[in-house]
Amino acid sequence: MAERPGFGLIRVAGWRRRALVPFLAILGAAPPATAARPPAVEGVRTAEQIRIDARFDEAAWRTALVVDDFVQQLPQEGVPPTEGTVVRLLYDDEALYLGITCFDTHPDAILVTSLRRDDFAQSRGEQLAFAIDSTDSGRDGFWFSVNAAGAQTDAQVFDEGRVFDTNWDGIWESAAQVTPEGWTAEVRLPYVNLRFDDAPENVMRINFFRGLRHKNEESYAPFIPRNYKGTMSFSLGRPLILRGIRRGPRLQVKPYGLGQASRQGGEEPERGDTDLTGDAGLDVKWGITTGFTADFTVRPDFAQVEADQQQVNLTRFPLFFPEKREFFLENAGLFDFGAPQKVQAFFSRRIGLDDAGQPVPLAGGARLTGRAGPWSIGALEVLSDASEEEPRTSFAVARVRRDLGARSTVGAIVTDREATGEGGGNRLFGGDSLLVFGEDVYIEAYAMGSRTSGSGGDGYAGRVRASTTADLWRWEAEAGLTDEGFTPGIGFVRRNGVQWTEGRLAYRPRPEGLPAVRQFEFGASAGYQEARTSDASLDGRVLDREGSLFHATEFESGDKLNASVEARFERLTEAFEIREGIVIPPGDYDQDLASVEAATWESRRVSGGVRGGYGAFYDGRLTTFGARLRVRVNAHATIETEWTENWVRLPSGDFDTRLAIARVNYGFTSRLFGSALVQWNDETGDLDLNLRVDFIHHPGADLFLVYNESRNTPRATGEPATRLREGIAKLTWMFQF
Repeated sequence: MAERPGFGLIRVAGWRRRALVPFLAILGAAPPATAARPPAVEGVRTAEQIRIDARFDEAAWRTALVVDDFVQQLPQEGVPPTEGTVVRLLYDDEALYLGITCFDTHPDAILVTSLRRDDFAQSRGEQLAFAIDSTDSGRDGFWFSVNAAGAQTDAQVFDEGRVFDTNWDGIWESAAQVTPEGWTAEVRLPYVNLRFDDAPENVMRINFFRGLRHKNEESYAPFIPRNYKGTMSFSLGRPLILRGIRRGPRLQVKPYGLGQASRQGGEEPERGDTDLTGDAGLDVKWGITTGFTADFTVRPDFAQVEADQQQVNLTRFPLFFPEKREFFLENAGLFDFGAPQKVQAFFSRRIGLDDAGQPVPLAGGARLTGRAGPWSIGALEVLSDASEEEPRTSFAVARVRRDLGARSTVGAIVTDREATGEGGGNRLFGGDSLLVFGEDVYIEAYAMGSRTSGSGGDGYAGRVRASTTADLWRWEAEAGLTDEGFTPGIGFVRRNGVQWTEGRLAYRPRPEGLPAVRQFEFGASAGYQEARTSDASLDGRVLDREGSLFHATEFESGDKLNASVEARFERLTEAFEIREGIVIPPGDYDQDLASVEAATWESRRVSGGVRGGYGAFYDGRLTTFGARLRVRVNAHATIETEWTENWVRLPSGDFDTRLAIARVNYGFTSRLFGSALVQWNDETGDLDLNLRVDFIHHPGADLFLVYNESRNTPRATGEPATRLREGIAKLTWMFQF
């Protein structure tokens, strides 16, 4: 048996020691990066009541602070935009007000793609967004966007957009209208959405962005170079001075009541009994201080959450499904640690969901997040109820980060999973860092170790990664390892017992002599994985090796064309049953795949794309095809469809997979939305329907109506059979104190 290092990673040999040297150096380094800071401006206070109607008929707007220095970033960097934009700012004791005028010489071409709240497809249409760093940290803040119909999207931002949490919801008002000169909007943003100290004077950094979609043009105020991360580049934000403001209500109480009628299937599912159930729970948000917020939940329920989108797995490794539950999504960016979808110290879907994605009842939970000076702190604990399959379990995670210089951080994480009885426990400790040099060079590193009592193992994982986001040349390189015993009890690991090295280089010119082309990309990537295992016959041997060449063309129209060629070597150390009765024997396999993809500009009324690939697949061949289509019927309705097929031909047997997904979104108003999601998997015979209606009856409070149905198709069972039918009504309310 191979000797294990101590939990503190003190005893590390060979490659492992060399891999951690850069990490240790990074932890102690201070980055030289500094950012230019635009001159500060002072807001204009008003005593007049502002009516949010996009008309600017109050006298106070004539004395407001004016921001009109927008500069184009795309398609031409650093030049004036083709259409003017003016933002006026006012504030009072309770809120910040924005009066927005987006001039447009072709108002009939203005694109409005959605009325739904938090529908980020709105970015395919006209959009005015602003980002506020309310603590003047130069790093974290909030992002708000309004379109030409007044529909809202918002998000919480960490590390200048490195983490963009779209599931955070603020409580704010907006209205918009199209005019002969373009479109206008008014916004009222209560201070309760922001974080700051109650002080005689507050300084906040603010950035503005306009997306002029029918011209495929983007501009910023103040100007943000392409190498930065757009609106979320708080280090370049304009300081805004507000005097004598207060956050207002610090306590939000949000109870819910739920009723559900469900019918489970069986041999005669249509005759099954209908179960009628009800439930109630409570969410509480408490602004303990101006910097820290506590969230509590009692008997949380996520019945209104949209169903997972199905995937087809042609690999030996688990699929990754994103989190969709509100309590776990808010402030989730603060808890990010590791390599996304590869090795993650904390993955919230391990809480309240079993391996099949089915809900496990939760008794309650608490979360504390906030910032104190250069420190960002987060703590989370959730308790699950006992079930027939799982004992009562406690899940806890604590995360801390400290700012270094202008844009860099160093941090640590601890997770703990403890089950009652003989279920055992698991603990994980880790440290990480992010260094930013200049505008666009990033060096990231992490190291973590786990210990498990009961079933599981002890082990460690680490990675060092360097990359750049520059517009012309982009590169990235990383080296990492995941020990075979590494077990994050509340995390995600795609593959244990491997050491990997990867690199990527891309040249991305913007040709001046080709007016139809906005940007080319020519690139190559390479990587390999070696075994790191106690099996002496396998340890150190290459498990995977791959290299690829790729090309992409983005046209000024917004259309895109991509092509790639990939060569891969894979070593199977044991038989792989890819489908029932179809087994790929152990051995070495050279595989190659050529693929091409074309996509039209998403802001068109009808848009879509196709992709195809063909090549070797283990000891056989793989042909893959996919297509998607999006139809914007009008500002109220969109229809999206996606079709994926795989044809696999192997000596041990052939099989095909087909997956069809259709989604319909309808916005009756900016406060009433409906959606339908239909998924059909030909391989499993699953046909699933998810219908959702959301009525925002008061800001922050909803009425949800949900219907779910799951059926077996005739190909799977010989005759149709309904496995599940359920209807759900859930009412939430918001009280502020």
